[in-house]
Amino acid sequence: MATYAYTALDRSGEEQQGFVEADTVALAAHSLREQDLLPTRVVATPKEAKKGPAKGLPRSLFRGRVPQSALICFTREFSTLIAAGIPLLRGLHILGEQQECRAFRSVIEDVADRVEGGDALSAAMSAHPRVFDALTISMIQAGEAGGMLEESLSRLTSFAERSRRLKRRIVSAMTYPVLVLSFAVAVVMALLAFVIPGFTKVFVDMGVPLPAITAALVRIGNGTRQWLPLLLVCPFLAWLLRKGVRGFAWSRRMWDRAKLRAPLFGTLLRKMAIARMSRTLGTLLGNGVPILHALAIAKDTAGNEVMRQALQEVRTSVREGDTIAAPLVRASAFPALFIHMVRVGEETGQVDAMLEHVADAYDEEVDDTVEALSSLIEPILLVSLGAIVGFIVIALFMPLIEGAIQFGM
Repeated sequence: MATYAYTALDRSGEEQQGFVEADTVALAAHSLREQDLLPTRVVATPKEAKKGPAKGLPRSLFRGRVPQSALICFTREFSTLIAAGIPLLRGLHILGEQQECRAFRSVIEDVADRVEGGDALSAAMSAHPRVFDALTISMIQAGEAGGMLEESLSRLTSFAERSRRLKRRIVSAMTYPVLVLSFAVAVVMALLAFVIPGFTKVFVDMGVPLPAITAALVRIGNGTRQWLPLLLVCPFLAWLLRKGVRGFAWSRRMWDRAKLRAPLFGTLLRKMAIARMSRTLGTLLGNGVPILHALAIAKDTAGNEVMRQALQEVRTSVREGDTIAAPLVRASAFPALFIHMVRVGEETGQVDAMLEHVADAYDEEVDDTVEALSSLIEPILLVSLGAIVGFIVIALFMPLIEGAIQFGM
């Protein structure tokens, strides 16, 4: 008998954690349900995990990062196989054999072995939380309970594809400005550190007094040359500091609140968080996942501590018998459109459909905002670079002009 660590929801919706002994993950989950607990995660404890999967493959294979494209292909093809009447276990073996990613192939084979040993598909997937997130496991679990596994897999595929398309559009729109800005910063730093000092020597030899603008440029150049090693490692040090500080809840809230209030990008980040959260919650509710369980998962997909905390307050209010819309108003972190659509969904009994509409609307707004920002950033970059280059050129040529005048040239 093995020991499994679990996370589950009780009747009041409170999250419970602990350990349970059982022969398999499926039996552990069944034992929790008999205790009126809804398991959201059941995994082997480290002592049991050291035994590895059924085929005795090394654990390192299960730590590899699985590409999102591979996961999308898996859910799409799995849904097609189930719709074609292929047995569940046979479908897993087919997908495992044709999987090119070695780490993911090992995971699929282990899931198949667990299913063959009597585990439910959702329980077998929950043994690999690094690959299958809480959203995937909850959707599969709801599909198994309602006899609509094919539909659950199809919804998962649609959700993942929409998320990937949105991410690609944002990355493609921001790639050019980021590259231009990085190149410009590198060129300006090289000019200040290596070119300006050479001109300084020329000015000294000419014996021409430096204008204020030139003197300022020389001081900037000397400072850049002196502190160049530190300036080069500053981005890395800032990244390390951010990673370390984000381990504290208060720092995450401060940072995420600052991001939401940032000019230009704050609105974009808020819309992205609401779109992702709405689609997650709508997908879960549409698949029959209980509201408290769905809110617990959706709050972790917002990607922002402020939004996550607001949704946690909503979940607490709903657990106490309140509607969804009322605590959303009190949270003051959500726009009026989102609250209005949720309220209409509650009145018509179609919260999941309205949340999907909200997600679609905000996805379109994110696209429009990204296009507007990309078209706005380019001229701002050009003007800023022109001003910097103009400042350097004027500062360098003013002493030359004054020297020419002084010597009557």
